[in-house]
Amino acid sequence: MLQEIFLLAKDAEDNHIRNYAAWAVSFLRSRWLSENQSLDNDSSQRNSVDSSQSRSFSAESLVWNLSLWLRDLNFEKPGDVVPVNTIATVLKCLTKAPRVPAIDWGVIVRRCMKVEAQIPQKSTNHRDPTLLREECLYFSLAHADHISPLLQFLDDLTDLPRFRRLEMNVQSVLLQYLSHLMKLFSDSRSKKLYEDLAVYFCSHSSSYLDYSSEQRSMLRMSFWKGICKCLVEVVSEETDSFSYLKKCIECLLPLLNLCNDGQPEFVDEWSAAIKCLIVVQKSWPGDMLQVHSTTSLSEGEHVDAARKIIIRARLCFAGCVSALELGNLKTTILSTTADGVWWNVLVEVAAAVYSADNGIKKQWLLDALDIGCVTAHPSTQHLE
Repeated sequence: MLQEIFLLAKDAEDNHIRNYAAWAVSFLRSRWLSENQSLDNDSSQRNSVDSSQSRSFSAESLVWNLSLWLRDLNFEKPGDVVPVNTIATVLKCLTKAPRVPAIDWGVIVRRCMKVEAQIPQKSTNHRDPTLLREECLYFSLAHADHISPLLQFLDDLTDLPRFRRLEMNVQSVLLQYLSHLMKLFSDSRSKKLYEDLAVYFCSHSSSYLDYSSEQRSMLRMSFWKGICKCLVEVVSEETDSFSYLKKCIECLLPLLNLCNDGQPEFVDEWSAAIKCLIVVQKSWPGDMLQVHSTTSLSEGEHVDAARKIIIRARLCFAGCVSALELGNLKTTILSTTADGVWWNVLVEVAAAVYSADNGIKKQWLLDALDIGCVTAHPSTQHLE
């Protein structure tokens, strides 16, 4: 075909065809020369980059040499397989470095994330390749503020279609480091991140539901921890991000499960949730923890009311909610049948009131006796 184009450029009678053919030959020649020149100059360009970087890093620098080692690592070279734990250790060392050379870290980290498919399982020295992915995340989080390819890498991972395909432990790391991501992302990107996470945890068609109940609890616990750090380190009540976090908390609260006897099903998740709510302004959780009369509630609503009262009681025990505020629920608490989940509601409330001053305890006792005399379900009879 090239020969035909060349002949047209040389001998065609139509001037337009001759010009078009000449242009095509010129274009193909220029393209061929540029590709070959690129191949020839690849090593010289790399040496030039190495030279410019070496001005700020000593040739004997551990950070410099470890970075070059990772860059030049060839996972596909037969007979030269590097153990996964060696790569993870190198990344861990570089994570602690104050800065790293400006080489193509985006490509390096993405290659390391795919290492499981490139290194035979027998060569991993019994180390889970997913742990290497965690080290990739820690490294990226540590240096993304000054290396844009790493920031792009984190942006890609936290996009919902990609996030839902990640391993559970990788998702957990990203959730726990939400405060760090918020410092790196713009306000609009942070908003999208929290909207995506709310969809991931609350959608009835989410892939999150494919995990076991224990695994789902672990992810929710990581989310609670991440939100807590955001409230401590990044977000104040005056910022727009505060409303996004509130929506996420509203999404997570109904997922705090109770056993049939009213005990929290997953203690660690409940602990992380209460710690997060303690950090929040004292007046804020009230609207999310409103409890209505339990006389006409369905079984599911009954459990939801029990959950909210237990949360309030634990916040009261921690000194975050006033015992007087908990006292506003006396009628509901003491006039409900003390069976199933409600027995533990009474235990939690008793523990919270026990830490209050004597005047409040006395008033609770008098009100309990009063309510016990008139209610159809005097829960207080179980406390005698």
